[in-house]
Amino acid sequence: AAVRAFPTFHFYRRSVRVEEFSGADRAKIESTIQRLLAPPGSPAPAPLVPLPSQDQLISQVGSALQQLKASCSFDEFVIATRTLITFVGNVVNDPANLKFRKIRLANQTFHSRIGRHPGGVEAMLSFGFVKVLEDGEQVLAMSEQMAANSALVAVKELLETAVPPAPATVLPTLGTPVPPAAVPGNPGGNPFGLGGAGL
Repeated sequence: AAVRAFPTFHFYRRSVRVEEFSGADRAKIESTIQRLLAPPGSPAPAPLVPLPSQDQLISQVGSALQQLKASCSFDEFVIATRTLITFVGNVVNDPANLKFRKIRLANQTFHSRIGRHPGGVEAMLSFGFVKVLEDGEQVLAMSEQMAANSALVAVKELLETAVPPAPATVLPTLGTPVPPAAVPGNPGGNPFGLGGAGL
């Protein structure tokens, strides 16, 4: 079994698990407890969880991506990261759309590209998704408030610059593969601490 980088919290009501998320965030834990203790039909309490800054997101995303990168091949990592960018991009482009702010852990595309790798779910959590139990099914969900966080947009754009556009570009005259770091628009370094060659 893989070692998880984040603690996981389970919330139960009448011996039935009603919610789960990963990450040792005291404010998030308190907010979840308050929300779950509120009587049914009462308005949701104002969120106590402050939105993370761009620097906090970069740190969280970088840590999760390092775990993901260590658990799979380079090509699998690039596919997982591009898929992550797509999921986060959908949220950023339409933060009010609940469809984009929820991902079933059983979703075949999610599982095959990201979720099956150690660090894959953690990468989603690092962007602000939380694990919840919805109708007996585990779901990654993001609040509308988090989806509208300007830091999320900036970190997604930074991640796009760290991922090569293709595994390699071939020079037409020489037929020699060029490392992704040498491809224009893809700097060798990145703020996520993932090494050179674009990653």
